[in-house]
Amino acid sequence: MRLLTCGLLAAATLAPAVAAPAVALAPATVPHVDTSLPDYLVIGSSMASVLEMSYGTEGYGLLASRHSVIVDAKGCRTLIKPSCHIGDRPAPSNALESLRAHAGRFDSGVVIVVGANDPTTGENGIAAAVRAILDETERQGIPWVGWLTYHEDSSVGVKMRAHNAVLREIALEEPRLVLADWNALADTLPAGWIGGDGIHIGAQAAAVLAGLIADTLDLMEGSGPGSTACTLSTTRRRTAAAEWTTSVGSLTRARADARAERLQLRCP
Repeated sequence: MRLLTCGLLAAATLAPAVAAPAVALAPATVPHVDTSLPDYLVIGSSMASVLEMSYGTEGYGLLASRHSVIVDAKGCRTLIKPSCHIGDRPAPSNALESLRAHAGRFDSGVVIVVGANDPTTGENGIAAAVRAILDETERQGIPWVGWLTYHEDSSVGVKMRAHNAVLREIALEEPRLVLADWNALADTLPAGWIGGDGIHIGAQAAAVLAGLIADTLDLMEGSGPGSTACTLSTTRRRTAAAEWTTSVGSLTRARADARAERLQLRCP
């Protein structure tokens, strides 16, 4: 697991991948990679939708200045169950549907900023959603999934703490999952930057959110400046890295090799 807090926590040192038997994806499941595509997709719900609003221009500009991204953020979005809706507006796609709709339009990673409207357990819970997103990105040949932790000092704090516990447990075993610690970062923000529910944010916090997402994408690319090393190299992760390298045949070999090496990195 790698845990990131906007310039405060990150991880960066790597161990080389070793050879392992190939675990090939079916060729038809991996889309052709167009090098002119945006690198990343950010899928969000109402909190992240500020990046697409007029008062979130500064935040979006910060993110776009550092990375080539598509932002798809909609109010009331859920992870894998049918989304809710606001007033008479139609319900948006859920995160998994959004990911599928953008297949072939980006090629390096996805960041998930969704989950406040979802249960922790059950067939539509966080664990099921993380697995569904990981499986779909693997099918598309996308190597990284970033996921923002949930702000626990909120109107649904009990649920958010349970969400975070599930995320951290999965990330300890899943080398492709990168956690970005919005929970810790949000606690440092001045009063008034986050709404009274502890979830929705204004313009100043939107810029902070954008910075955290950009830092997470830096980490996916292995270029996070000033980061602190927290690496745990294991045979299991070296094997997973080698298997990933051999499985993504439509990615350029250099990019696949570099991403496989970064699978070594794990933070507690």
